[in-house]
Amino acid sequence: MKMNRQLRLSLGNLPETPVALPPPVKITPLDKEIVKLFKPYLPAKAERKYAFEGIFFDEKGMMATNQHLCLHVEKQTERYGSFEPNGQSVVSVIPKYDLLFEDLRKRNTVKVDLDVVKLRDYLHEIIPQMDDKQPNVYFVAHHDRVVMYNADYLKRIVNTLLSQGVKRAVIRFREDKSIEREAFLIETEFPIGKAHLVLMPASFEQKPEFIIQRGAGYFQKGGKEPVQGIYYFERNEVVMPLETKRETQSVPIAAKSNKKKWMAMRAKALIIKLKLLNL
Repeated sequence: MKMNRQLRLSLGNLPETPVALPPPVKITPLDKEIVKLFKPYLPAKAERKYAFEGIFFDEKGMMATNQHLCLHVEKQTERYGSFEPNGQSVVSVIPKYDLLFEDLRKRNTVKVDLDVVKLRDYLHEIIPQMDDKQPNVYFVAHHDRVVMYNADYLKRIVNTLLSQGVKRAVIRFREDKSIEREAFLIETEFPIGKAHLVLMPASFEQKPEFIIQRGAGYFQKGGKEPVQGIYYFERNEVVMPLETKRETQSVPIAAKSNKKKWMAMRAKALIIKLKLLNL
């Protein structure tokens, strides 16, 4: 089975500002609530050679990213520069991330009202069933636009939103096929300030018709028959749930061929239906 590749935020293509170390001062740990909020967005050890280390503080607020997902909160503090959770300053080059948000606002023209609780429930149900080697999930974002996200990264964003009391949020997607390789943007309000959350998709080679025909948004452990459909962001529900009964008797080759044709017709009919629902 071909592995799908997690795409990276194109932060490196934006102008970058070298951040000098502040004058030597007594090292004081970062606020525990700030660390708790930003920790899911810090790069893991294996990601550090590709990512920007630490939590970055400037006049626009606080930001952390592992270059797959990103969190920024418009809350000024007395700090400036990049810091580890223990308060140790980090020599780092920080992108002008405000240009990223500006670009996403301009290009991500489709706004979808996201039910964060329903998405959390869906992820909680499927993640234990997923193949660990295939951590990505297919979604229908809007109309017939299929996109794939890392389940764990998406769960981190969902948990962040709920921890800040956000149960519904507007998520912005690209309108065309570039949605398959470009980040989504969520802009919302946290108790401490306005927040921006960004997530890059994973790449995939299959056609949307094949994905919908397959009937499940994820790869199941042990090659078992999938029992879920595909989560549709625009409708905040699972579409095309599969029948859970499996045939135990042998099926003639002709019958198998007819079943494949029927499934292909069903997938095309679903795509047409989704388009009609969103006219």
